[in-house]
Amino acid sequence: MIKKYYTLLIASDSNHLNKSIRLSQVSMIFFAALFVVTLCFSYYGFSSYFFPSKKIIQHQSLKEFQSNVVDIIFDQSFSNYSDSFNIRQIKNLVLNDGPSTMMIAPVEGYSTEGIDLDKKHHGVDIVSKKGDLIKSAQDGMVVFSGYKQESGNTIIISHPFNYFTVYSHCDSLLVNVRDIVLQGDYIATLGETGEIKSGPHLHFEIWHNDTIIDPRNVIKKYGELDVSTEQ
Repeated sequence: MIKKYYTLLIASDSNHLNKSIRLSQVSMIFFAALFVVTLCFSYYGFSSYFFPSKKIIQHQSLKEFQSNVVDIIFDQSFSNYSDSFNIRQIKNLVLNDGPSTMMIAPVEGYSTEGIDLDKKHHGVDIVSKKGDLIKSAQDGMVVFSGYKQESGNTIIISHPFNYFTVYSHCDSLLVNVRDIVLQGDYIATLGETGEIKSGPHLHFEIWHNDTIIDPRNVIKKYGELDVSTEQ
């Protein structure tokens, strides 16, 4: 069988010196395949870096909040606390030395949409009346209180043992960053703010480190009052 060869010619316009590389057909196929594979991995790497998925962005934000929490409690502003018990309580909450407690429902209502990773929906939607008071599901420290483009007025709370809860589409926010909240404290009112609108509801998420936890598995009534179409 006669082997096929290809000659790659490199020509110089300046000194008219030409160079050539002789490659077999097998070598050409190998280098072409290597180029395609390298191109695919490069595209995936660049796209992941410059256009990360919503879950990656959200995870990075939560990790950033988590690392900032320790800085917050040792901030000079806490020197204003004259009661050493208060300082100890804050550290116990945020440094995860406190006792673990069950989470409560932040608002009364029906679960109308559950977790759908394909749609980048990382929590449950709880439908209730606009203006209803939203409670903190557990003791913790507020690490974000502000506006996000898609989710509107949002609160994120850091809890013991690396848990976070997220409360989105709120109407008004009643707490600020660095506030210490206890389970059942009012933190916001229910609304429909943000780009994603489907009537007044609370979008509620639970995270443990970078793992998404289904609130219906943690809060019994949300599992019992689940009317989402995924059932």
